[in-house]
Amino acid sequence: MELHKTVTTFERPQGIIKRIKCWAEGEDVADPTDDNCYLVEQDGRHVLIDTCRSLYRDLVFEELDRTGVDAVALTHGHFDHCQNTAAVVARYGAKVAMSARDIPLMAAQTLQPFKADTDMGRAFKEIAWAELVKQTVEPFDVDLCYHDWMPLTEIGLDGVVFATPGHTKGHVGIDLWDSDVFVGDILMNPTGTPVRALLFFDGSLIDESVHRILTLEGERTIHFGHGDEVQKSHLFL
Repeated sequence: MELHKTVTTFERPQGIIKRIKCWAEGEDVADPTDDNCYLVEQDGRHVLIDTCRSLYRDLVFEELDRTGVDAVALTHGHFDHCQNTAAVVARYGAKVAMSARDIPLMAAQTLQPFKADTDMGRAFKEIAWAELVKQTVEPFDVDLCYHDWMPLTEIGLDGVVFATPGHTKGHVGIDLWDSDVFVGDILMNPTGTPVRALLFFDGSLIDESVHRILTLEGERTIHFGHGDEVQKSHLFL
């Protein structure tokens, strides 16, 4: 198995976003999906949005060791977004923010079973579930639990977190600087054409959550948990 990483930098007037994209290649790779996490720098503070799966820990730490991490902001509780969180806390002393509704997933990743309603989703469901049942997440303390439209000033960011349930119960989006929104897995871009969450706990909530993203006032760069970014005006869902 070969592990790969790229780092893409987005400069904004308020700060810097670094997308750390990791993926694996080889015959023994069960899940070929890339993982993204994002290191945000604002006013000398560094906040990591999601932490990737443990397979990519060393690759992620190569970047984090340059700056340290003051806080972690999680979009949801699936292992490919939070499996390195306890290690980040231990290494850098970071505080952790996430939704209380996803904290139970730390003890059992399968508490919220997947459903799918598209051909692509059904094809991916079998692979994803087989991987999910094998995974565990090392426990970590949550220092800050989100509420809807909560400002993120407590962790040093000029932005808000807003509820986008459906993929998981506690899934959130993070709207930063009125220019960038981090959507976790409520939207995905695995093939270059963005789609709604391929897998979900409650499909009835997906459309409403996507609507909340699409109706954010003004243009945004959409940053996915999986896949490359696009402009909000280029989403055709």
